[in-house]
Amino acid sequence: FFDGFRTSHEVNKLEQLSDDDLRYMMDGDRIREHRERALTPDRPVIRGTAQNPDSFFQSREASNPFYLQCPSIVQETMQRFGGLTGRHYRLFDYVGHPEAERVVVLMGSGAEIAHETVEYLLRQGERVGVIKVRLYRPFAAQELVAAVPDSVRSIAVLDRTKEPGAPFEPLHGDVIAALWHSPASAWNDGQVPPVIGGRYGLASKEFTPAMVKAVLDEAAATAPRDSFTIGIIDDVSHSSLEWDPAFRTDAAQVRAVFYGLGADGTVGANKNTAKIVGGNTDLEVQAYFVYDSKKSGSMTVSHLRFDPKPIESTYLIDQATFVGVHQWSFLDRIDVLSVAGPGATVLLNSPYPADQVWDRLPVEVQELVVERGLHLHAIDAAGVARTAGLGGRINTVMQTCFFALAGVLPTGDAITKLKEAIEKSYGKRLATRATARMLAGEGDLLPVSALQPGGTFPTGTTKLEKRTIAVEIPIWEPDLCIDCGKCAIVCPHAAIRMKVYDGAGIDATSALKTKSFRSREVPGMSLTVQVAPDDCTGCGLCVTACPAHDKTEVKRKSLNLRPIDEHLDREREAWDAFLRIEAADPAQWDPATVKTSQLREPLFEFSGACSGCGETPYLKLLTQLFGDHLLIANATGCSSIYGGNLPTTPYTTNAEGRGPAWSNSLFEDNAEFGLGIRLGHEAQQRTALDLLDRLGRQHPSVISPDLVAAIVAAVDEGGELAIRAQRERVASLRAALASLDGVDARRLADLCGSLVRKSTWIVGGDGWAYDIGAGGLDHVLASGRNVNILVLDTEVYSNTGGQASKATPRGAVAKFAAAGKPTGKKDLGFEAMSFGDVYVARIAMGASDIQTVKALLEAEAYPGVSLVIAYSTCIAHGFDMANSMTQQKVAVHSGHWPLYRYRPGDGEATQPLQLDSAAPTVPYADFAASEARFSMLARSDPDRAAELTALAQTDIDNRHRFYEQLAGVERSAPAHAEHVVLDDDESE
Repeated sequence: FFDGFRTSHEVNKLEQLSDDDLRYMMDGDRIREHRERALTPDRPVIRGTAQNPDSFFQSREASNPFYLQCPSIVQETMQRFGGLTGRHYRLFDYVGHPEAERVVVLMGSGAEIAHETVEYLLRQGERVGVIKVRLYRPFAAQELVAAVPDSVRSIAVLDRTKEPGAPFEPLHGDVIAALWHSPASAWNDGQVPPVIGGRYGLASKEFTPAMVKAVLDEAAATAPRDSFTIGIIDDVSHSSLEWDPAFRTDAAQVRAVFYGLGADGTVGANKNTAKIVGGNTDLEVQAYFVYDSKKSGSMTVSHLRFDPKPIESTYLIDQATFVGVHQWSFLDRIDVLSVAGPGATVLLNSPYPADQVWDRLPVEVQELVVERGLHLHAIDAAGVARTAGLGGRINTVMQTCFFALAGVLPTGDAITKLKEAIEKSYGKRLATRATARMLAGEGDLLPVSALQPGGTFPTGTTKLEKRTIAVEIPIWEPDLCIDCGKCAIVCPHAAIRMKVYDGAGIDATSALKTKSFRSREVPGMSLTVQVAPDDCTGCGLCVTACPAHDKTEVKRKSLNLRPIDEHLDREREAWDAFLRIEAADPAQWDPATVKTSQLREPLFEFSGACSGCGETPYLKLLTQLFGDHLLIANATGCSSIYGGNLPTTPYTTNAEGRGPAWSNSLFEDNAEFGLGIRLGHEAQQRTALDLLDRLGRQHPSVISPDLVAAIVAAVDEGGELAIRAQRERVASLRAALASLDGVDARRLADLCGSLVRKSTWIVGGDGWAYDIGAGGLDHVLASGRNVNILVLDTEVYSNTGGQASKATPRGAVAKFAAAGKPTGKKDLGFEAMSFGDVYVARIAMGASDIQTVKALLEAEAYPGVSLVIAYSTCIAHGFDMANSMTQQKVAVHSGHWPLYRYRPGDGEATQPLQLDSAAPTVPYADFAASEARFSMLARSDPDRAAELTALAQTDIDNRHRFYEQLAGVERSAPAHAEHVVLDDDESE
C-alpha cells in the first residue's frame, strides 16, 4: 500500500508522550522474555537453517497461534493507550450515521479525507459512514463485520495499490471474504450487502473530498461498478469515476499556498512558519510540500493550514486565503493564482517597482485578480535579500511579509521567532502531449492514453521548459576570450556552449558575437561562446573558471555576470542564432584537451540539478566524448532524479537522432544491472558475428568478403571517425541483407547495430558505490568485462537529505554523524587496484580539468573494467556553490582528494600508478574550515573538532606516503583466460 508522502512528510502539531507514558505501555516481563531469546553462546541455538521439504511446511504453520492472537493483543494495547491519552482506537474504527446505508472502507491518510467528507455529508442529512482500517495484517474478519452497521445496503472499498491480474485489490478481497463468511442474521434484510472496490492515490496522486463523495454516490447507484478508479481520467480501460471538482469541505481558518523555486529556501521557511505558529499559538497547524524532484531550480509548492480545530484535510489546498508567488517567472508559465479563493491575499516577489507591477502582469492574471477580488501585494525580495547579505535566499523576506499580511501571529513576535528558527535551521547546513501538460502543472489531468504502457519517455525535453530562473547570466566579451573552453566544461547545466564555424555567412546585424578561432589545424574559423539565457541557473561557475582578465580592469573577465533583465531579449536572439549555425566537424580535433572536448555537442543539458552542481559537469562531459554510442545504467540517487525525472529529461540526441540510452534500476543492484546490459550487448554481438560469417560464406556475391572482414576488424574500434566508418559499413550490410530471404538474414538485420562499438557506463553516487551497492560493484570489478563505472562522490547521501556514507570523511557532520564522523573515508580506488586488472582514476574537474578529460578517455578505451571516482561538490558541503571548482582545487591541494590514474600494464611489468597531484601544500585544517560540514563541529564542539581534524591530517599524510611508495612498484596485470559461453550455459 503506497500511502505516499502524506504519511512521511506532512507536518502537524502534536503533543509528545513522556518516557513514563511509554514505560506504562510496555510490559517488562515480555521485554525480558524477548531478550532471553537473543542469540548468545551462553544459550546457543541454531537459526536460519536450510530446511528440507520434510519439515519446512510444518515449521511455517507452527507460527499460526501468534497470528491468531495478534488482533486481540493489539486491541487490548489500543485500549490501554486510550485510557492513558484519551485517544481511543479500534481495529476497525467506524465514523458516521448509526443507521448508515452506504459505507466506504479504507486505510492510511485517505481515511482522514473520508472522515472529513462523511462528517460534512452527515450535516447535509445523508446516511453514510466510513470504516478506518487500523490493523490490516492479521486481518480480523469478525471485528470488521462488527464495525459495519447492520443497516448498510452497499459498501465501497478503496485500495491504494494495484495488483495487475488479480480479481480484487487486497483490501477489497479481504472485505468480501469477511462479509461472505458472516451470518445472514448480521444484516437487516438478511443479505450480505454488495461490495464494490476502487483504486486511488497511487504515487501520492491527489485524493479529495469530492472523490470520496463520488465513490459514495457510486455505491448508491442502481448498478454500481464492481471495480473502478478515482482521481484519474482513464480513457483506455474506462475504469474511472467522474467527480465534481466544485465540491469542497475545507473550512480551515487560514489556507496558504506558496510557490517557490528549489533551493530558494521557501520550503524550509514554511516549515519554520508551521513550527513558529504551532509553538506560539493555540492554533492547530498542518504543512505539506509538493516537489517535482528536480532539485534546485524547480518549482516547489507549500500548503499550510491554520485553524483552532484539529485539521484532518490531508489533501492539497484549492481555495487559498493567501497565495505567495516567490518567483515572478511562474506567472507567465503556470496558473499559480487558480488556487486563490475569492478575496484572497496575494504576495508577489517582483523585480519591478510597485508602479510597474500591474502592467507587467500577464493579462490572464490581471483578469483573475479582478474577477476574484484578490488583494495584491508585491515586494522585490531578491533585492532586499541582496541588500541584507542573504544571497539568493528570498525565503526570509517573503515569510516576514506573510506574517505581516496573514495575521496568524503579531508581526513583531513572528519576526523574533523567525530569526530564532533561521539560526536553528541554517546553523547546521548551507515535449510531448504528456510533457507539455506536466510542464503546465496539469499532470493530474492527463488521461491514461497520454502515457506509454512500458514506462518509456522521450529524451531531450528539458529544452522545452525555459525556466528563466537566473537573476544574473554570464555575458561574453569576445575581445578577452582565449578559446580555452574552461567556462563550458564546468557549466553544470550545459547553458554555456562553444561553437566553431565558418563565419563568412554570419549576418553582421545578428545579435551573435563572434571572434576568430585559434587553431593550427583549421585556420580561418570563427568562434562563439553563447549562453542559453532561459536555461542558465546563474550559478556563476563559468565566470569563476574564466582565466581571461582585462589587464586594465582586473574585475572584467571574458565572462561577467549581468542582470538578466538587461540582456534577456538580446541573448535569446543570440541563442536562437547560435543553434542555427552549422558547426565545424568536431572529429577534426582530438578530444583529449579541454578546448577540443568542448567543441563537441553536449547531450546532457538543462537538468534540474542544483545550481552549481558538482556532479553534472562529469555527466555532460561523458556525453560530449561518447554520447552517440553511450549506454548508462544509473543507480537511484541525485543523478537518477535530475537525469530521469518527469516531466522533462536532460539526456538528448544529436542531429542524427543518436544519443545516450539511459535506464535506472534499484539502488542496490545497479552494478549488476549495468553489467547485464554489457553482457546482453556482447551476446547480441557474438550472434551477429556468427550470422555475418555464415551469411558471408553462403552469399559472397551479395555480402562481399572485404565488407565482412572490415566489419569484423572494426567491431571494437573506438573513436569518432572509426565509429562513423563502421556505421557506414553496417549501413552497407543492411542494404545487402534487404536482398536476401531467410530467417538468418532477418536476424542479422535486427542485430547488426551491435556490430558498432557501444560504451557502457554504470553511474551512481557514493551511497550506492561505497555502501548499498558495494557488493554488486565488487562483483563487476572482478568480472574482467569491458564496462566502465563512474562514481559521483559527494561524500554524503545527497539525494536523501545528507546522511553519512562510508565515503564521508573523518570529522564531517552529517545525519547519523552529528558529532562528526569518527572514522576515515573508505579508499574505494585502492580496493579496485587490488584486482590488478582494473583501470582506476580519481578525478576532480576543478583541480585538473585536463586530467579529467584524459581519465574518461582512457577509461573508455581500456578493454576491461574501468572505475572513475569523481569528486563532486554539493550544497550539503556548506559553501557558496559559485566557488565549487575552486573548492575542488583546495580539496586536492590539501591532500583530501589526491588525483591519480592506475593503468594496468598489458602483459609486462610496469609502474601502473601515476600520481597526478603533487604533495599536499594546504593544511587540511584550512580546507575543513572553509566548509560548513566541518566548521559547524568546530563551533559546537571545538575540542572534538580539533581531535578529528588532527586525525584526518594524519590520514592524509599516511596515505600520501603510501601512494608515493605504491607509484614506484612494478606490477603486471593478471593474465585473463577468454570468456567462454557454453551452449548449455548462456548465463556463464
